[in-house]
Parts: sequence; structure tokens; C-alpha cells
Amino acid sequence: FCFWTRYFIKILATRLYNKEICWKNRKKKDNGSLCKVSVDGTDFLVTSRANKRKYWSHKFKASGLRYEVGIAIQTGQIVWVNGPFPCGEYPDIKIFRLGLKKKLEYC
Repeated sequence: FCFWTRYFIKILATRLYNKEICWKNRKKKDNGSLCKVSVDGTDFLVTSRANKRKYWSHKFKASGLRYEVGIAIQTGQIVWVNGPFPCGEYPDIKIFRLGLKKKLEYC
């Protein structure tokens, strides 16, 4: 069961990432606002990892993986996904600095 679940999740994620999750979509239905995207870190419970500090999620009090997800404010589309990262080693700000910070436009 685990094999097939991971297999289909990987296929779906690849297809979504290549076709649906596009950073340029943040400007669809632009109303002139400077803020185009809402970003948050999201933890996912992982049962196959040992409860090590590297993967420790304070939200679950167990092992987890963290993703950074960006959603376009005007359309609600997911326009950014970054991860997975071990929860214990990567706070939200570190993930931001590794990826999204480089994509932001400065006025």
C-alpha cells in the first residue's frame, strides 16, 4: 500500500509542479497591489522516519517534513512550493532565504 501511495503522489506532484504551479501565475487578475502572494510553512507528519531531532516537528511532537507554499492572493492558485525539508533543521525563515527570497522583485 505504501509503495503505491508514494508512487501516485510522486506522479501527481510532478504533473502539478510542471503544469499548474507557476510563479508567473501570481500576476493573474492583477489589481495593482504590491502584495501578490501569501506564503506559509506547512508541516506534514511522517511516520516512516525515526523521531530524530532533524525531523522533529513541534506541531506534531513527532517526525515531519516542512514545505513552503505560496498562494496568489487574487486567484487562490498555488504559485510556489519549496521542499521537503526536515522540520527540526529548517525553520520557515531559513526555507524562505534558501528559495523564495531570490525570486522576489524589489521596488
